[in-house]
Amino acid sequence: MGVTDGDGRDDPEVGDLPGSGPPARFRDTALASSLVDATAIDSAEEIVRSTLGEGGSSSRWDQAVADVLVDRGKLTRFQATQMLAGRRKLTLGQYRILDVLGQGGMGQVFRAEHAMMGREVAVKVLPRAKSTPDTEAAFRREIRMLGRLDHPNLVRALDAGHDGKVYYLVTELVEGVDLRKQVLKYGTLDEVAAAAVVSQVARGLAYAHVEGLVHRDVKPGNILVTPAGRAKLLDVGLAGSVLESESTRLGRVVGTMDYMAPEQIRSPDTVGPAADVYGLGCTLYFVLAGQVPFPGGTRHDKARRQLTEPPAPIQKFAPGVSDAFCRVVEAMMAKDPVQRIGTADAVIEWLRPWTPDAPVPMGRRARTKSSKAASPTGRPAGPGSERPGSERESGDRGETGLSGGGSSGYPSGIQTPLSGNPSLRRSAGGRGDSVFTSSVGGEGPSGWEWPSPPPIPPRGLSPLDAIRGFLLGGPERERGQGRPGNVFVLAVSAGLAGAAAVTALRLFVPGLAGLLPAFAGPLVCGGLAFLGTLVMLLSGRSGGEEE
Repeated sequence: MGVTDGDGRDDPEVGDLPGSGPPARFRDTALASSLVDATAIDSAEEIVRSTLGEGGSSSRWDQAVADVLVDRGKLTRFQATQMLAGRRKLTLGQYRILDVLGQGGMGQVFRAEHAMMGREVAVKVLPRAKSTPDTEAAFRREIRMLGRLDHPNLVRALDAGHDGKVYYLVTELVEGVDLRKQVLKYGTLDEVAAAAVVSQVARGLAYAHVEGLVHRDVKPGNILVTPAGRAKLLDVGLAGSVLESESTRLGRVVGTMDYMAPEQIRSPDTVGPAADVYGLGCTLYFVLAGQVPFPGGTRHDKARRQLTEPPAPIQKFAPGVSDAFCRVVEAMMAKDPVQRIGTADAVIEWLRPWTPDAPVPMGRRARTKSSKAASPTGRPAGPGSERPGSERESGDRGETGLSGGGSSGYPSGIQTPLSGNPSLRRSAGGRGDSVFTSSVGGEGPSGWEWPSPPPIPPRGLSPLDAIRGFLLGGPERERGQGRPGNVFVLAVSAGLAGAAAVTALRLFVPGLAGLLPAFAGPLVCGGLAFLGTLVMLLSGRSGGEEE
């Protein structure tokens, strides 16, 4: 935890337990911590004495006393474990450390309680390994900026300070898991649940952008989701001062490469809100597909692919996701910021057809290999909620009331979610493009506008594609799932017709009986059938294998 003990010496980090030297007796350490008094310890020792007697090893005695104090609610399990290891200072300023929550970009994150108010909070500790005059100055600067932010979709900063050599940030405690863990443990999200979460994050980003802050590290691990489906974005403004272990620094590039916009890689000092939109688009890709857009490889490989390559189609991993929804993700992940959805407000409008009026509760049952997949909304998931070979999810079966749109009622050939309403399109002062207002049917805030995202052409079929689909099968055949084409049926039919024609010529045309042997008809039929079978096998081999 990076705090000091009662004698002013630096304790090791909580994760680095001491490897040598016997710890102080539990009673002495517990009393020095000021978290329990002598009366509570005496009572616990009486209970242990009645069970163990006076004999036994000191370590067994200390463990038994600690267990009694935990059972009585005098200490948390974390506190008792730390005291058994000899740590006697489990406070930071006015906050008592209750438990460890995880490892974040600012080192460890703890559950804590304000000593006087009794309010539970999250405390993020700046690790001493990263504590330099520069990082401490940046930390203080970012804390001042965070202090003025107040939005329901941003994790609120409540307090900050330093205790000895340790700087810490106090935020509200959100009871939930981050979006990355939600997907990896409980399964991918369907369109409605994904739109509900991402729209909430976009609202928080839009507020931060108005306040002049760019997050620069939007990713599932920085998004907390409660069981009720409420989403909150973490660490707004902190990505530039303290880096997470999986984040990268290429030159002065700050962020996580799996979710980093191309312009952020090229010129990290000049990124704007569009870079956060790109990271949010990569996040949306992850929650639908169950993997990052460019998996595998080194960080340099990922950077090169972010700059030059399109990601694999989402429908390769989630066939149930509609074409219209995929086009929204593509528009958020356009390589060129000019071609990308440019603002978080615009993302909200693009996702509005799928966004329900209320948050969608998240499933909290871990996936099992034998259970049937279910979406986080409680309804059976479509084929897009899992990938071949992945563990399946067994979610709750409760119903949730959704309104305000869904993929079933949304036309698949649209270019933008607002293009169907001509009254929302206005001239752009001769620039040749158009702008969309934020008002939909007279609802929502007004007085601001954004450039129209570039139209994305619908995916149609050329004549050659239609012929190929008729003969060999449709696009689903390329994923090994569709019905076979008609080439085999046509080949067999042509073979039978050819055999019948040869037989008729031998019977009714004088002189041909000697030229055409009796086996000519079956030979024609069998040859054409063989060719048709060969074509079907080759087409199935090329289209049905997993990559």
